[in-house]
Amino acid sequence: TVFQETLLPRLHRLGIPEDRIRVIHQSVDFPERGDRDYRAGLGLSDDTPVILMLGGLRQVKQMDYAIAVLKKIRRRHPTFQLLIAGPLLEPEATADLDEALRVHPWIRYLGEVPRHQVPSLIEQSDLVLNTSSSESESNAILEALSFGRIVIARDIPGNAHLGAGAAGLLFRNRTELERHLLDVLEQPERWPAVGKNAQRQIAAFHRPDREMKAYASLYRKVSRASRRVRR
Repeated sequence: TVFQETLLPRLHRLGIPEDRIRVIHQSVDFPERGDRDYRAGLGLSDDTPVILMLGGLRQVKQMDYAIAVLKKIRRRHPTFQLLIAGPLLEPEATADLDEALRVHPWIRYLGEVPRHQVPSLIEQSDLVLNTSSSESESNAILEALSFGRIVIARDIPGNAHLGAGAAGLLFRNRTELERHLLDVLEQPERWPAVGKNAQRQIAAFHRPDREMKAYASLYRKVSRASRRVRR
């Protein structure tokens, strides 16, 4: 099973028969929700732009890449805050984060946010940024899209779904990332429609019931085939 149709050509080149592959999208589900006012806790006003990086901190996330571009953005927009939330998973990434927090007071680290409080954090952010050099299908991106947040992410196969239906913004280099960030910060009136597109896309392809039905159907088919072989 794979998360996205974009992976099919690669699997075909590896010699895997088409009838042995199933595309089953991940779902987004928050069965419980506990609201929390993150902005008030951090002393941020409602009009302070908030950029969020969400997920476990590893080197592949390339936080330093994001910070290098955001430092340039602050020359024109000195009030925004970068919030980083997620568990510390690698010593190197932890050291990079400690250095960034020491040097840049506009970066805040929230630690690992409880699952039921993630919706509040996303809704209180203006955009979600993902600079990972490699992704499968990012839960953080899917969750952000489900709440209609603007997502800016690296143009890699795992993020290809962002381009479908203009659900998000993809960048290939630092110049494109800088341009997307400035567009979002300087033209807020353009993005509500993008957020609505994102919500519709998640509702159509990433529902829990759809994911469960797809796996149940696959299990039944494999089970029937296994019984035939044993006979």
